[in-house]
Amino acid sequence: MKKQIYDEKNGLSYTLHGDYYLPDLELNEEEPVYGKYGIMRKQFLKEHRSAKYQYLVLTGKLTEYLNQVDKEAREKVEMLVEQMAERWGVTEELKTQNQMEWVRRMNNIKANAEEIVFNLLLIELITSLFLPSTNAFTYLFATKSFILCYLFKNNIC
Repeated sequence: MKKQIYDEKNGLSYTLHGDYYLPDLELNEEEPVYGKYGIMRKQFLKEHRSAKYQYLVLTGKLTEYLNQVDKEAREKVEMLVEQMAERWGVTEELKTQNQMEWVRRMNNIKANAEEIVFNLLLIELITSLFLPSTNAFTYLFATKSFILCYLFKNNIC
């Protein structure tokens, strides 16, 4: 029997220990810096996409994946906050004139932006659960377009 083998299906190498081949697993040294969006995606993967979750764990890419998901979500929130602040007239001038009003408006804007991003992530997850992959992108694109049109129409952002 060979001392080491490579499985092309899952991309893992195995080493013979006694009568069994055990996977050659390495500890990923990347720091988990993901926040609430990464935590939510991790929970979703555990509950609904266990095969993908196990693959990411075994290949050592879970932390990298969750960091990326969280980073993208936070960037979307920041972008929306900037756009909404500009649209609603929340400026540095207002900050110097009336700090409490500026803080109130910025907190409101941030809460709205986080809710929008959360709903967009939720839509992505729901469509990946219930729709075939060929139609999921079309449905997701149409849904996102509808939401964005609604937001602009009602002067939300």
